Amino acid sequence: MPEAVQDPPQDVNSDSPKENLTKMSFGDHLDELRRRLVWCMATLFVCVGVMLPFKSDVTKIYLRPYAIMWAQAYDDWLVKLDKEFEDGMGPTDPKAREAAAEFFTKTTREAILAGGYANPGEIRTLGGYDKPYPPTTDQVAWDAFVLEFTAYSKNVRQQRDRIKQVMWHEGRKEEIIAGEFNGKADLIYSQGGFPLHKNLKSVRPLEDFWTFMAACLLFACIAASPVLLWHMWAFISAGLYKTEKGVVHRALPFALGLLVTGVAFGYFVMVPYAFYFLAKMMDWTLVGPLFTVSDYFKFLLTLTVALGMVFQLPILMVALQKVGILKLATVRKHWRWAVLSFFVISAMLTPPDPVTQALMVTPMLTLFGLGLFLMWSSERKQKRAEAAASSAT
Repeated sequence: MPEAVQDPPQDVNSDSPKENLTKMSFGDHLDELRRRLVWCMATLFVCVGVMLPFKSDVTKIYLRPYAIMWAQAYDDWLVKLDKEFEDGMGPTDPKAREAAAEFFTKTTREAILAGGYANPGEIRTLGGYDKPYPPTTDQVAWDAFVLEFTAYSKNVRQQRDRIKQVMWHEGRKEEIIAGEFNGKADLIYSQGGFPLHKNLKSVRPLEDFWTFMAACLLFACIAASPVLLWHMWAFISAGLYKTEKGVVHRALPFALGLLVTGVAFGYFVMVPYAFYFLAKMMDWTLVGPLFTVSDYFKFLLTLTVALGMVFQLPILMVALQKVGILKLATVRKHWRWAVLSFFVISAMLTPPDPVTQALMVTPMLTLFGLGLFLMWSSERKQKRAEAAASSAT
């Protein structure tokens, strides 16, 4: 019976990938996997339990992008409200214009236009109309007065609700923008007239609860990520050679940094602006915006995770280069198609406005450029190593 062929002894300082790895049976691998999964699940369970008493704090964290969007929409609406007030007829002071709007009732306007109003001075003092009354006995002048006064009085009268909104927000907008009006947020809609609710709605009994639990699980994964990554690495690294471990050690911090950057970009920039654009697309006089907490959380999670994955583009490009699927020359040759695909992807993932698409495609183009640089650097390093090896031989 022939003897088993043994591998030649390896030099411990050699760069050869052949190493004496620990051999484990399939059952041993399953036991190891089960043990590490139990540790991961226990860690997640503890982290979720720690977060449960802090519902308000957890909710504020995932509602922060909506709060950014709402503040911007509210500020824009106030600018529009002030512009409409300035363009309207009547006294410049809101209280005086409100008094004029209340003064010009239908009965008062008919009495004035009949030509026999008993208190002409009130037209100036209460109504803010500074033309003489009655103008003259000339019919042409009277007809001109009727046209001008009718337009003025109707315009002032129609501003009643708008004037009340201006006056209501005048002493409260700083407090509202600063976020110190939360206990009376519904008044911004019912009395202030701003149609976008400051608080998200829960239309089902358990909707807010399950959204909170999903947020707790998500934040628990983030809080427990050092433990989770350690157990994942301990399980995977047992089957990797030293050189392969070195590749992971070099790439993992970079990949995590890109992931965090992508998620932060979505959280602070993309999600608030995308929600703002979707809300502005609505005609608030016909369709009132009413967003639920579960739909918002799904939107937030989808967009931030998608951006986190998109930001892995440089790592993906270098990885494909390492395994021989992608070459730097090929990417350089077809870079126009890559740029076109980025614009198509951004158009599919964002609302149909150029600013939002630019917010999505700009980091993609930047990451593509970074990936090209890393591919060039890796290829240059490989050529130097091959040149050094050939000169040594």
